[in-house]
Amino acid sequence: MKAPIFLGIFMAAALSSATVLTFDIDNLTNGSLMPQSYGDNVTATTMGGHHYGAAYGFTPDVTASYVGLGSQADVNFWETGYGDLVNVIEYEPDGDPGYKVGLTASTSVVQLQSFDLGNWGSQVTLKNLSVVDGGGGVLFSQNNIVVPGSGTNTHLSFDFTSAPLTASSLFIVLDLTGLGGNSDNMGLDNIAFGQAQAVPEPATCTMLALGAVLLRRRRQKR
Repeated sequence: MKAPIFLGIFMAAALSSATVLTFDIDNLTNGSLMPQSYGDNVTATTMGGHHYGAAYGFTPDVTASYVGLGSQADVNFWETGYGDLVNVIEYEPDGDPGYKVGLTASTSVVQLQSFDLGNWGSQVTLKNLSVVDGGGGVLFSQNNIVVPGSGTNTHLSFDFTSAPLTASSLFIVLDLTGLGGNSDNMGLDNIAFGQAQAVPEPATCTMLALGAVLLRRRRQKR
C-alpha cells in the first residue's frame, strides 16, 4: 500500500503556475525585433519595462526564445491590426518559411496552456501549426488552418488547459510556406504557459517507495 501513497505525494508536488506573454513592452514600435529577454524567468507582471499577464503564479524557471526560420534570425513586434489582438509577434520577411517560439525549463517542466493566432490581412489558410518538444516529438499538429481576415475583428484560440502540453522544452512552430507576401500576416499573442515539478515515471516512484520501505525496516531492526 505504500507505493500508491508515495506516488500520490509526488503527484501533489506537481503544482503548476502560469505566465501569459502579452508582448506588451515599453517603447517598442511596429516592426521592431522582439527582445530575446522577454518572457525569461518571469516573477512579476512588470519587469524592466516588460509586461505580462498572470494566471495562478509565475514561471521563474522558464526562459523564452523567438526564432525566425528564414532570412531573419529574430521575429518582429506589431501593435494592432491582427484581428482583435493587441501587441503580437510576427515574422516580417515576405515569403519566408516560418518562425517558432521556444519555452525551456531549467529544472522543471513547461506546461503550454493556450495561445492566440491573428491575421493582419485577408483570410488565408495556414499550412501547419505545431507544438514540438525539444527532441522533435510532436505534441500537437494541425494542418490547413483557415485564419479569418483582419476585417472580421476576431482571432483563433488554441486551448490546452484541460491537458497542458508538457515537456522540459517545447516550441510553437508556424509553417508559413505558400503564403508569399502574406507570410508576415500571422501573429501570435497571449501565450499562456506554466512550470511544474517533473513527476517521476511510475517505475521511478516504485523504486523510491521500495527504498523508503527498506529504510524503515532497517530502522526498526535497530
